[in-house]
Formats: sequence, structure tokens, C-alpha cells
Amino acid sequence: MQMPRDDAWKLRGGVPAGVAAPLLPDGGPAPAPAISKAAPAPATSAPMPAPPAAAPAQAPPASANAANVDNSLPENWPWRRSLASGSSLGLLPFVRDENDPPADPIYSLSNPDTKIMKEIGPPSKNPPPRKEHIVWVHLHNYAGTNICDKGKESGERISTKNCCWPGDNVMGRSWGEKFAHHAKCIERSTQEITLSMIERGLEKGDLGCENSISGVMLREPFKGARSTVLYQGFQGELDLLQSVIAGDKPLPKIGEHRGVPGQFSYQFFDNFVTRSLSGEFHLPPGKVTRAQLEVAKEVLKRIDIIMVLEEVSDHIVQLEQLFKWPAKVLQFRKKVNGHAKDDYKKVSREQEEKFKSQNQLDYELFEFGKKLAWERTAFAKSLPGSQIPPPTPPPTAAPPHIEMSWPSVEPEKWPWRQVPSGQSLQLLPFIPDPEDPPQDPTFSLVNPDTNIMREIERPPLHPVKRREHIIWVHLHNYAGTNICEKGKQAGERISTKNCCWPGDNVMGRSWGEEFAHHAKCSERSVHEITLSMLERGLEQGDLGCENSISGVMLREPFKGARSTVLYHGFDGELDTFQAVIAGERKLPKIGEHRGLPGKFSYQFFDNFVTRSLSGEFDLPPGNVTRKQLEVAMEVLKRIDVILILEEVSEHVIQLEQLFKWPAKGLPFERKVNGHNDDDYKRVSPEQEAKFKSQNPLDYELFEFGKKLAWERTNYAKSLGGSKLPPPTPAPAPTPPPAPVPPPAPMIMESWPSVEPEKWPWRQLPSGESLSLPPFVPDPQDPPADPLYSLANPNTQIMREIEPVPQPPLKRREHIVWVHLHNYAGTNICEKGKLSGERISTKNCCWPGDNVMGRSWGEKFAHHAKCSERSTREITLSMIERGLEQGDLGCANSISGVMLREPFKGARSTVLYHSFQGELDTLQAAIGGEKPLPRVGEHRGVPGKFSYQFFDNFVTRSLSGDFDVPPGQVSRKQLDIAKEVLRRIDVILILEEVNNHTVQLEKFFQWPSQTVQFSRKVNGHSDTDYLTVSKEQEDKFKSQNALDYELWELGKQLAWERTNYAKAMPS
Repeated sequence: MQMPRDDAWKLRGGVPAGVAAPLLPDGGPAPAPAISKAAPAPATSAPMPAPPAAAPAQAPPASANAANVDNSLPENWPWRRSLASGSSLGLLPFVRDENDPPADPIYSLSNPDTKIMKEIGPPSKNPPPRKEHIVWVHLHNYAGTNICDKGKESGERISTKNCCWPGDNVMGRSWGEKFAHHAKCIERSTQEITLSMIERGLEKGDLGCENSISGVMLREPFKGARSTVLYQGFQGELDLLQSVIAGDKPLPKIGEHRGVPGQFSYQFFDNFVTRSLSGEFHLPPGKVTRAQLEVAKEVLKRIDIIMVLEEVSDHIVQLEQLFKWPAKVLQFRKKVNGHAKDDYKKVSREQEEKFKSQNQLDYELFEFGKKLAWERTAFAKSLPGSQIPPPTPPPTAAPPHIEMSWPSVEPEKWPWRQVPSGQSLQLLPFIPDPEDPPQDPTFSLVNPDTNIMREIERPPLHPVKRREHIIWVHLHNYAGTNICEKGKQAGERISTKNCCWPGDNVMGRSWGEEFAHHAKCSERSVHEITLSMLERGLEQGDLGCENSISGVMLREPFKGARSTVLYHGFDGELDTFQAVIAGERKLPKIGEHRGLPGKFSYQFFDNFVTRSLSGEFDLPPGNVTRKQLEVAMEVLKRIDVILILEEVSEHVIQLEQLFKWPAKGLPFERKVNGHNDDDYKRVSPEQEAKFKSQNPLDYELFEFGKKLAWERTNYAKSLGGSKLPPPTPAPAPTPPPAPVPPPAPMIMESWPSVEPEKWPWRQLPSGESLSLPPFVPDPQDPPADPLYSLANPNTQIMREIEPVPQPPLKRREHIVWVHLHNYAGTNICEKGKLSGERISTKNCCWPGDNVMGRSWGEKFAHHAKCSERSTREITLSMIERGLEQGDLGCANSISGVMLREPFKGARSTVLYHSFQGELDTLQAAIGGEKPLPRVGEHRGVPGKFSYQFFDNFVTRSLSGDFDVPPGQVSRKQLDIAKEVLRRIDVILILEEVNNHTVQLEKFFQWPSQTVQFSRKVNGHSDTDYLTVSKEQEDKFKSQNALDYELWELGKQLAWERTNYAKAMPS
């Protein structure tokens, strides 16, 4: 048997040393350990918000590659060249198994003493022209049998048991064979079989070795689970297993089900694919989390062939081009292990709904996989020689933006216009309407027989200098009236009815005019009007025609809905609409509401923006799905100007640079159709909470839109020549830092390193180069005054330092721990002491720089910075105050931080420091409803520190802007805090801390026996928690959205660090 080279695991799936990885296009869903490859954005005068995480590598067209590069070779496939290796990220299936290949000859296919060869088919007379072994991840009941059949027909040498490796069959069982074992990647790739399947959860060493290609088939998760119910006979146990997954019942003992051992039961119905790919198949019921999902996504990115069963005919070109299978055998004409429609009725509608609610992670992974599948298919099509006719890709196949080499004022050169056209992707608003422009002269603006001209303003004295017509997508109550006013001031010719096209007014109604019709893009772009609005759901032909530019304003979804309630008087119907959307009652007959026809009612409260952009505005209540969301996202990507109402002053440069509107008229100084605080009380907190729970798609679209808005804004800034004044800064701001560009790609070692300078996050541009305040050296650090020296005999500073531990730790770097107050820093201090760190006696804080930086009157009091800390005898010190200039990033230091669910941290502060009596007042101050009162000391915390703990405390602490006034923390601080967090070495999450303690062991070199967390420090009882009311909790969460966003990023970074630590040698 051929033995593998020692470096077999280092070459697959990563960027070889000395080879520049191609840049990945920007865009896509946010991942955990994903490596951002976005090209740097142009410099701007304000910080750029953190960009969306990079999408998986998009296949470049064949013409884009150098003539001497053969893209058909696996080592040149774009996802293999641009992604860091799975082993370097600690992704379990890509980490080599030390026992692979096994030394025991009993597992050798050529061993004459076993009957192993009886399970292997004869060699093919016409094998595929390919040297690599195929490892197919056969998700059970995901059409693996069909792939096995296709492989056999294509000339692959396979095993007789459904292509599974001998002794590693369905769910890894062996049916008692003495050669039974779980065969890993190297063993498979160096033997005579050319295609083998893994029909069990992935384990260490299953993927990524040299001379191997991998593949997987995905399918709609419920359909896969239903096939398992029917094929394995789980009908009688499904209700019970779903109760187990929900935590309502304990897991019973389950017997074998048609070849599947009893130990495999609930897993098929509890985020099965996430379990299978993440390497944690046997997690207990209901315990799969986003941590496993993020790992599964990273694993999936590194699988070579990705197909989707529901659209398999579109993807078979991958099998032809990447596996070298002949086109003639690749058509999928029949189901294997198929079931009849009557069989499907054995799984009830209630069981289906429960499955979908319990398997949201698998559904997210499925959507992610569909995009990757289309990427792989696009690449396969770009290779020459295919005999398969190309299918039309769906909307979700659109690649991310193509960056331009230089910003251009010409719309046809704007980067977002370089993506495939909306028409080519069959996005309804971009498909031309065959009746546009209409032939009927009734609709002509110059028809003298109608009164149409009375609805059009006179030509402006100073028309705007631009040839394109603006089509503004006026989402109802999303500040379109304000845009109309700005357009009129800028010199646009508009209609008199709020800029709507004559006869196509609010929600497309006409108020009985004979010229009433829905005007589409071509009609609008060839008439005298230069700005018109679409204040209805988008329809076929509304966007994308020649000589047009589009725009839209987005806003926080609940605020938009609340405006609709107040403006149209829906107060009395809102409860009814929400019950209708929830499916609890039928939709009643609704009359007109202040200009709105009765047929438009529930739509405003049921993912309104997703409906409006997707082209499916009138879907029944509660029926908007991710299908409409994906289409809406693709439509939004192709709109030219995207503004966000809550931060509109940041984005008006788009109107100046892309619409050519004069700068002097662009500041937004007042609300149109505004309401006061008393009006807002007409919508109750319960109705608000229900709205947010019923509109998750609109909230996801809103977050996506905010990222696109910043893309457009940064591009507009790069055009130069703006006459806009900078946005009004928050009160008492610190000088703005330099713009924060997208993070550079992490440079991964071929094998994880114990040397801090080689850790991948340390390959990011330095915090100092980005002017992140905590990383900018303090010129007074270390201080020259001997008063602050730990060795000064004239102070009592040494009394605050513990004696040298025995034995001391063997690590040269000083640990600087960012101790967020009431975020378990005391526990970290205890762990450090047990591990052999030399610390101070005051909770590990530096002498004279204690809780919130106070000193209790010591003459050596000062804020100690990084260089001072790293050159002293103390080996672990904490910063329990907001970060300041020079606190992090110096030589010979390692940093760490603990994060936790923000409300729980704030609640601990309320209880420990007795803020119960002041919390309502502080929240009112944060909300701008009351002035900040004078607050006295609270159990060791000076009075000047009060509201900060309840107003995006972590964002304040990390950004260097801790003392921003109440309610003034913005995305500026959030983006800086994110960049700071990316450069901290150890990141733990309190709620899942024992999953991450390997970081303490590997990075800090603390003994494994000291790092487990078994108890709370400064803990409180359930009765204590009741002193903070539900109303206060809800208000906290609404006021701390930035901290919650930062927390989500932190969880992803924590898992990156943990996976890297796990992959390090012991």
C-alpha cells in the first residue's frame, strides 16, 4: 500500500506558502471562522461600518486566468486556492487523524486473510481520467445511492455495499466484520477503490487529504427527514423524538430501525446536516447551536462538489467537469428509495411544522449550501468541453459585487451594476413588461384630451444636469415625501401628487382618473418627468431599464410599521392583523383607512419590505418565506441609491454624487408626517414585541440593506468633489479615528503555531496602523516617574503584589485581561493565580489602576498602559475600566476578554452595585426623555460611572469612547469596537465558557486542571433577578442593540480562537 507523504495534510485546501491568494469578492452571509478576502474600500472621511463577511470564493471566468494555469486541476480550483485550510482553522473533519492510515494489516484491501475483497467490485475497463479518490459525504437519505449508481456507470471502482468503505457502512456500522473500522481520508485515497462514501457523521481526518476530491448532496431538510421516517419506519416514534428534542421528555431506549442502530434516532430530526458536517453528530437532543452551524458552514465551503437535490439537473455539470464523469450517464431520471404521495401523508402537517421550527440551523445551512452549489456550477461551466447544456440559474446564484478598478460617475460603470442583470436571474421587477411603454395614447403625458398634465409640475428653472430618470422605490411611510421635497429643490421635474406617476399613486391607486395604470420603467424613463416614485409593491418591469437610476430608503421595520398605524389609524385593527398573521383567526373585511384601500392592511405588518421588493406583495398573511427574502436581497443589491433613515445624514452623499443633487439642499432637518412621543404610546410594548417576532425576514433584510448602504456611501465618497459638510458629531466627541478598512485576510500557518506572533488574527493590519485608540502607543508609556516603579522602596506599592508563585509559569508574555465589569473577571483572576501567574492582591488589577481606574488615594495611582505592564514582574494584570490609548498591542503581551449576554451583565451590575432605584431614571436619560441626574457612589463605583453600564457598555469599553454622553453611542464606536475585538487574542463567552477554556490552556499555557469553570463568582439568586422588571429588561435590549451586535461577532470570534487552539499540538 502506498504510504502518504508527511505533508499530505498541509497541501490540501489551503494557500501554499509563498503563493498569493486571490481576493474574494465582497458580500454574503455572516460566518464565524470565515476568512475575509474583501478588497479594501476607498478611503473615506468617516469610519466604514464593518463589511459583511466574505462570501465563499466565486469562480472566476476562464478568460480571467493566466494562460499557463489549468483550472481543471483540483489544486487550481478557486475555493482551494483562496480559503485557509480546514486543518489550520481546527475544523475537525480536516484535522489529520494520527492513526490514518491504520498500521494494522487487517484493514488492508489486499489482506488475503480477510474477506474484505468480496465487498469490492472489479476494476473498471474505462475508469474516469482522474487520479484523485472521491470521498462522498453521503447524508443518509440524501440521494447518495443515486450518486453511487452514477459513479459505477462512470467507471469508478466501488464497494458492493452502496459505495460505503468496507467495514464502514451505513452510520459507520460494520455488521460484525473483523475489518470493521471508520476509514479516514488518507486510507481511502491510497487504495484501489476510486469512489467511497461516508454515510455517518464526519469525524477527525475524514476530509482534506492529498489526492482526494470531496462531494455532498443537500436537499430540503424536511424532505430528507421525511424519507428517513418512511424508509426506516420511524412513524411511531416521531412525536416522541420531537418531544425529546424540545426537552419535554427524556430520550427513551430506541431499537434498530431497518439497518440503523438504536443509537441513531433523534439525530435525523434535530439539525441532522449541521450535526453531520460539524463533527459533533452525537450532541444531545436540542443542543445543536450556532457554534456547530458555523463550523458546518466552514466545512461545506471546503467540499469540492456541492449539489442540491431539488435542482440537481442544473448542477450535474460539476460531476462531468470535476469528477470527469461522462455526460451521457448523468441525467437524474428516477428516485432511488422513492415513496408515493400517499406515503407522505404518514407525516402530519403538525409534525412537519414542528420539524421546521426545530431545525432552523439546517434550513440556514441549506440556503447557504444552495449558493455554494451555484458557485461550483458556475465554475464548472467556465471550464471548456462540457457536453451538458447550461440551465438558467435562480436568483440566489448571483455572485457578489465586482469591484471596479477606479470609481466612475457613469452609472453603467458602478460596481453593483457589474453583477448579472436582474432580468437574467428572472427577478420579477427587472423583467421587461411587454406592454411597456403602453401604446394607448390615453396614458401619454402630452395627450390634450386628458387632464394628465395638471398632475405634473412645471419644468424647473434650474434642472438637474443628469440624463437618467430616477425611479424611487417609495416604501410607504419610509420618508419618501422627504425625498420628493429634496428632489424638487434639486431641480427635478416631478408630479404634484407626492412625486408618484400620474395615475399610479399611493399603493398604485388612481382616484378614478381615466389615465390610471401602473407605469413601468421604460414609460417613465422616456417622458419629461425626471423623478417619479413607486409607492406600491414592485411588479414586472418596474426597474432596470435603460436611462434609469433607482433608489430606496430603508428604516428600522417596527418604526415604519408604527408610522403606518398612526398615520392611517390602524390602532383598532393591529391586534386583529397580528392574530391573522399568526394564523389564529381569519382576515376580516377591512375598509379604507385614510387613502388606503381596504385590500392593503396586514401587508404593512407582515414583512412589508420583503413583500414590496420581491414582487409578491399580496401573499396571504404569514406566508412570506426565505424564498421571497432571497429575491428581495437580490433586487436590493441592484438598486443604485440605498439610504437608511436612522443614519440618513451619513448617506446623503449618495444623492449628491449619484443623483447629481446640489449639496446645499440635502441635510435632513425635519420629519415629514412626524409623530410625537404620546402618539407612539398608541402601539403597546406587547404589539411591538409581537411585530418583531413576526417580521424576522424584514429585520434580516434591514441589516443586509445597511451594509449595502455603506457600500454605496463609501463608493460615493471615493468619487471626490463633494461639497457636503461632515455630519454633525455627537456632543463632546473625541477626534474621529482614521477609517477602519475591511480586515485583511488572515494568513494561516500550514499548521497551528504556539508562537503568538504567528497566530492568524495577528496577521491583520495592526491596530496602530488603523488608529484604533487602544492600540496607539501612549508616549508616556512606560512612565519615567520612579513613583510608579514596582521596585520603588519609598512607596507601599509592593504590598499590592502577590509573592512569586512556585513554580512560576513558563511563558514570556504578560497577559493584559480586559475585565469588563461584572463579566467574570474575578473568576479569570482566580484561574490565573491557580495556574502560576504573579498577580496583584486587588482582583488582579494593576496597583493604582483598580476598578473603573480608581486608586483609593494611593500616591502611585495612574492608568497603567501596555508597555509598563509588560516589562514588570507581574505576569497577569487586568484593565477594569474603558480602554484608552496605549492599553493593548505592545510587544511581549497577550490580551484576553470575557463576553456575556449583555442584559445579564447589566443585571449583575444593578444587583451588585444596588442600582435598582436609579435604573428607570438612567434608562430615561439614555432615551433622551430626562436629563442625567447626579448619581453618588455605588459600592465602590464612583458616581461618574452610572449610565455607561446600561448604554452599550461593551461597545463603549472597547472603542476608547467610554464616556460618550447617554444615548450617543453610534455605529462609529461599534465599528471601532469590532476591530479592537478582532485583535484580542483570547475571547471567551461566559454562557458557553467550558467550550472555550482550551484557549486558556493553549494560548496562556495554563494547566488544563485549573481552567474548568464550576461556579459563579459574585453570583445572585433567582429571587434577586426579579428585582429587575420585564419592562426594564425589554427597554435595555432596545437601547443596547449595538452591544448585542458586538456580542454576536464576539461569539463567532471566540469559536475561531477555540478551533485554532484545538488544532494546536498538545
